[in-house]
Amino acid sequence: MELLHTIFQASLETPWDRFQGLKAIASVSWLWFKIVKGSPGLWAVLDSRTPAERLPIFIKRAGDLPVTITMHQPAFDLNSYLRELTGESESNNGAFLNLVLPILDRWREASLILQRGQRDSAETLGMLEKPAPLLKEFHLE
Repeated sequence: MELLHTIFQASLETPWDRFQGLKAIASVSWLWFKIVKGSPGLWAVLDSRTPAERLPIFIKRAGDLPVTITMHQPAFDLNSYLRELTGESESNNGAFLNLVLPILDRWREASLILQRGQRDSAETLGMLEKPAPLLKEFHLE
């Protein structure tokens, strides 16, 4: 089972939606489903490309493991940008940060790419002042 876990982990190192990758692996057989669902390490990678509604599943299934956080530069979408400017919606990265900042004490590695002029940049940096005892590597752009 350890070998399968290693193979699954390697197959998920793609720029695609990690949730869909885990779902595809789990659909192969009952054994693979049990391995995916019961392997917190497969869920301990939180990526801003994962839809925000799926991130709580990752956080829960990762258990108490340290997590790897990756926040990417969002693709430009005019409609989303206009809704964010008028306060009608939150940016994808804003929603991502709202979900991962409360578990800052579990961050092991983090890579955050903030947009220039992003409204929540200063607030985000302020929130990063909380203790992160497990943090080994941090990148900020």
